[in-house]
Amino acid sequence: MKSEVTARSERIILAGGVLFAFLFALFFGFTTSLERGIWFDEALTTYFISLNWDQLLSFMAKYEANMGLYYVLLKVWSAVSYSEVWLRVFSFIAFSAAALFLYLPVRRYLGFRVAGVFLILFFSHFYLLRYGVEIRGYSLAMLFIALLWFAWSGAVIDNKWQYWIVYAGAGMLGVHAHLFVALGVFSLGVVALFMLHGRQQLGRWFWAHVIIVASFAPLAIFVLQKESGQLGWLTEPGVRALIDLSFLYSGASAESADLLRRALLLMAVLASGTALFLVVGRRANEAPTSEKSVLVASAAVSALPVVLVFLVSQVQPSFSPRFFVPFLPFFLIIVAYGLVRACSSATSLIVPVVLLAMGFSTVSYENREGIGWKSIFINTAEHCNGNKAMLVVTHHAQTAIRYYNRTLPVSCELPMLPFAQSFDNHFTKAESYPEELENIGEYEGVWVFETHADDRKAALLRRYLETIEREVGPCEQKQGNAAISVLYCGDSQKSLAASA
Repeated sequence: MKSEVTARSERIILAGGVLFAFLFALFFGFTTSLERGIWFDEALTTYFISLNWDQLLSFMAKYEANMGLYYVLLKVWSAVSYSEVWLRVFSFIAFSAAALFLYLPVRRYLGFRVAGVFLILFFSHFYLLRYGVEIRGYSLAMLFIALLWFAWSGAVIDNKWQYWIVYAGAGMLGVHAHLFVALGVFSLGVVALFMLHGRQQLGRWFWAHVIIVASFAPLAIFVLQKESGQLGWLTEPGVRALIDLSFLYSGASAESADLLRRALLLMAVLASGTALFLVVGRRANEAPTSEKSVLVASAAVSALPVVLVFLVSQVQPSFSPRFFVPFLPFFLIIVAYGLVRACSSATSLIVPVVLLAMGFSTVSYENREGIGWKSIFINTAEHCNGNKAMLVVTHHAQTAIRYYNRTLPVSCELPMLPFAQSFDNHFTKAESYPEELENIGEYEGVWVFETHADDRKAALLRRYLETIEREVGPCEQKQGNAAISVLYCGDSQKSLAASA
C-alpha cells in the first residue's frame, strides 16, 4: 500500500512539474519573443511568406531550397493572420507536437518517471524554448525528427512493419523542412542496422531509406551547387566550440550565474555518464533490450550529427549551435534517465530542483532579446516624418522594417537607400550596389541602420556615410543593441525637434 501511495504522489508531482514547465514555456517564450521582436533570419521568413505563390516557388527554385516545406506550410498558415504572435504560434504547435512524439517512446520503454523528467527538461530548456517560438523552421524540423523517432521505435524495437511507412514518410518530408533532418535519419538508420533481425526487417529498412534518399538527394545536390555564401560568417570550429555546445546542451545559458552554469553542466555530465554506464556496465544485462535500444539510439542522435558536422567544418565551416536544436532533446532523454536511476528513491525531489535550476538559467538568457528589431523600429518611427530617408545596405534589415510597417500601428515609410528592396533585387550582391548615393543632398536627414554585413557591404557603408556627412550633416548614434546600430545624420536637434 505504501508503494502505491508513493507511486501516486510521484505521478502527481511529475504531472504538476510537467504542467508548470509547459506553462512556463508558453508564457516566457511568447512574452520575451514578442517584446524582442523579429531578428534577421525571422525577417527573411516573413519576407518569403509575403510573396505570392509564383514568387515564393521561384525563390525556392533559385536561392532558398532548404526549408522549402516550412515556407510553404507557414504561408498557408499566414492566410489567417500575418501577425507576429500568429506566426510564432505555428512554431510552438510544432514544438509541442515534437515533445509528444518524443515522449511516447520514452514513456513506453523507460517509464513514466523518466518521461516526466524529460518533459520538464524539454519545456524549461532555454535554447529549445528560444527556437520553440521562433519564426524559423527548427521546430518543424524537430517535429519530423520526433516522428522519425516515434516510427523508428515501433519499427525496430517492436518490429511492426506499419511504422516503416511512417518512418519513410517522416524522413521524406523532413529533409525538406530542414536539410539537417538527414543527419537524424543517418543516425537512426545506423543504429537500426545493429538491431534488425531477419532479412524481412532488413528489407523494410532498406526500402524506407531508399525513399528518403530519393527525396533528399536532389535537394542536397541543389544546395551544394547553389551555395550562396549564407554560411560565410561561420568559422572553423575548435575545442572551444564543443565546450560551448556542451553548456548549451546542459541548459546552462551564458548569462546565468557561473555557479548555476557549472552546476547544470555537472548535473548533465553525471546523469548522462550514469545512464551510459548502466547501458554498457555489468548491470546492463539486467535491463530490457528495449531500454538499452532507446538509450543507444538517443546517444547516437544527440552526438553523431555534432561529430559529423564538426568534421566537415574543418574543411567547409558549417558548425552553428542552432543547427543542433532538433537533436538536443535526445541528450535530455539520456539525462532524464540518469537522474531517475541515480536518484530512484528521491524522484519527487528531482522535479523542483530541475525546474528551479533550468528556470533560472532560462530567465537569465538575455541574448535572445539583444538582436530584435521591434523597439528599434518603434523608436525610429517616432521621428521618421519629414524629408528624410533610410540607409540600409543589407536585405534582412529592409525585410524587418517592411514587416513592422505592415503589422504595427506605427509606420515609417521613408525612401530606402541605396535602393528599395523588391522581388527582383532581393539577393542583389554587393558588387551590383551603386558606388555613390545620388541626390543625397535633397534630404534634411538620413536614418542609417548598421547591421552585420560582409566586407564589401561594410566598405560601401563607410563610403555612403562619408557622402552623407558631407552632403546632409554629421552622424550621431541614437539607439542600438547587440546586432543593430542606428545613426541619425543631419541637423539632429533641429530636424528631430521638428518631427517630434
